[in-house]
Amino acid sequence: MIRAWLNNAMFVLFIAAVASLVLDYGFYLVPEAERALEYVDLVIFALFVLQQFIKLLYVPQRWPFLLERWFEYLLTVVLFLLVISEPIAKDWYNLLASSLGLKDIGKLFIVVVQVTIALNIISSTLRYSRKLSMRNIQPARIFLASFAILVLLGTTLLLLPRATTTPISLVDAFFTATSAVCVTGLIVVDTATRFTPLGQSIILVLIQIGGLGLMTFTTFFALFAGNLGVKERVMIGEFLNEVNLDKIKRTIFSIILLTFSFEALGTLVIYNSWGDYTFASGKEKLLFSVFHSISAFCNAGFSLFSDGLNTTGLRGNIVLVTEFAILIILGGLGFTVLSNFYAFKVRRYRKFRVTLRLTVHTKIVLLSTAFFIVAGTVLFFFLESSNTAQSLNFGQKLSAAFFQSVTTRTAGFNTVNIGAVLPATAFFMIIWMFIGASPGGTGGGIKTTTVSLVAIAAWNTVMGRTKVEAFKRTIASQSVLRAYAAITFGILTLLISIFLLLITESKPVLDIIFEAVSAFGTVGLSRGITADLTVPGKFIIIFTMFVGRVGPLTLALALSKYIPEGRYDYPSEHVYVA
Repeated sequence: MIRAWLNNAMFVLFIAAVASLVLDYGFYLVPEAERALEYVDLVIFALFVLQQFIKLLYVPQRWPFLLERWFEYLLTVVLFLLVISEPIAKDWYNLLASSLGLKDIGKLFIVVVQVTIALNIISSTLRYSRKLSMRNIQPARIFLASFAILVLLGTTLLLLPRATTTPISLVDAFFTATSAVCVTGLIVVDTATRFTPLGQSIILVLIQIGGLGLMTFTTFFALFAGNLGVKERVMIGEFLNEVNLDKIKRTIFSIILLTFSFEALGTLVIYNSWGDYTFASGKEKLLFSVFHSISAFCNAGFSLFSDGLNTTGLRGNIVLVTEFAILIILGGLGFTVLSNFYAFKVRRYRKFRVTLRLTVHTKIVLLSTAFFIVAGTVLFFFLESSNTAQSLNFGQKLSAAFFQSVTTRTAGFNTVNIGAVLPATAFFMIIWMFIGASPGGTGGGIKTTTVSLVAIAAWNTVMGRTKVEAFKRTIASQSVLRAYAAITFGILTLLISIFLLLITESKPVLDIIFEAVSAFGTVGLSRGITADLTVPGKFIIIFTMFVGRVGPLTLALALSKYIPEGRYDYPSEHVYVA
C-alpha cells in the first residue's frame, strides 16, 4: 500500500517538475509568475527528498535496496548537500548554472531532480512492460509506439512560444519533430532562423534520442534504477538484434559509450576545423560544433546554416567536409559492426597476438559500404565536375564527390546545390538513398545488408546452388526471406507515397520521386520542394519518414497478426519464374 502510494507520488512529482521547466523556459512569464514558480520548485525538491526517505524507511531490506538503486540515492544525497551549502557557495552555483544556460541554481537542482525522478518512472515503465510481455504484445508494436510518443512530445515542445522566433503551424511543428526523431533532415521551416536556441536544443535532443532509439535510452537509465528481468531482456534484445540475453547490458553500455565518445571527439575536431568562417562568439562556435557533430553521427542532416554545408567558406573546406563524412560513416555502419571490433581475443605465446574475428554481418556491411562509397564518388565526380562542382578545384571536386556519395545514402548534408544536379546524378542518388545505411545504425533505407543478401542469393542461384553461401558460411534462409520482404515492402511504400504525392503536388515528377525516396531513406536531401509542399503532401512525407525510420518490415510485422508456424510440411511444387 505504502509502496504504491510512493510510486504515485513520484509520478506526480515528475509531472510537476516537467510542468515547472516547461512554464519557465517555454513561455514568457511576468516576474510575479516567475517568483511563484521558484516556490513551487522548492516544494517539489522538498517532497522529492521526503519521498526518497520514506521509501527507504519502509523497505524490508535496506542494504540490498540501496545497492540496487545506488545511483538514484547518490544523486539524492548530492542534491541535498548542494542545497544545504547553497547560501555559502551561491555565487559559484549561479556561475555553474549560467554556464549550462539555466537562470539560477534552483533550476539546476530541478533539472537534476527531474532526471532522478525519471529513473524511477523508467523503472516503473519496465515493470509495466513485464505485463505487456506477458500479454504477448509484439515488440515491433512497442517499438513503433515509442517513436510515435517521441514525435508527439517533440511536436508539443516545438510549439512553445520560446522555441521559435515567430510562431509556426501545428503541421510544421509535427513535420519538424518527425524529421528530427526519424533523423531525416527534411525541413519546411529554416532551422537556423525560425527556431531559437531553445527550439534548436529541442531538435538536437530529438535527433539524439531518435538516432539511438527511445528504448535504448530507456534501458540505459533503467540499468541504474533496477535490474532487468528475463522478459524485459527478450524485448530489448528484439530492438537491438541481440540474441544473447546475457549481453544485453554490455550491448547497451557499448552503444551509449561509442555514441557519446564519437560525438565528443567529433565536436572537438569540428571545433578546430571551421577555418575562416567567423562566429559571433566562442560559445556559438562550440554550440555549432556540438550540434553538427551529433547531427552528423546520427545521420540527421539538420544544420544551423540556412544553406547547409553549401555555405560560402564551408563547401571548400576539405578537412571539415571529411570530418563530417567520417562521422556519418561511423553512425551508419551500425553498432553491431562497431562492437564487433571490440570482440577480439588476446592469446599469450612468446608474444601477444591479437585475433579479431569479423562476423559475416560485419564483412558484408564493410564491403558493401566501401563499394557504395567508391562507386558513388566516381559517378558524382564525372557527372558533376562540369556542373554543380564546376567552380571548385580538383581536390575540392573530389572531396565534394566523396562527401555526397557518403551523405546521399542517409545523412542529408550537401556541399552542392542538389536542385541543380543532372537528371542522371539525381537518378543514381535516388538508388543510393533507397539503399540507405546498415542495420543497427542511425540511418534509414532498406539497408546495405538487404541489398547484399539479395545480390548474393541471385549469384548463388546463377551458380546453381540451392543454399545461399558467403564467406564460407551458409546464410540462414530466414535472413534471405527477410531481405526479400524488406525490399518488397520498401518498394510498396514508395509506390504509394509517390502516387499520392503526384495527386497532391504540382511539381516535376523527378523532384517528387526524389523527395519521397529521400524521406523513406531518412536522408533529408531535397530538390527544393519541401517548403512548398501542400498540407496533404506534408502528411504523406511525414508518414514516409516514419516508415523509413522504423522500417517497412517492422511496420508490417506490427500490423500483422502472429500465427505460429505449423509442425508439418505440405507437398512441394515448382512455380516457374523465368
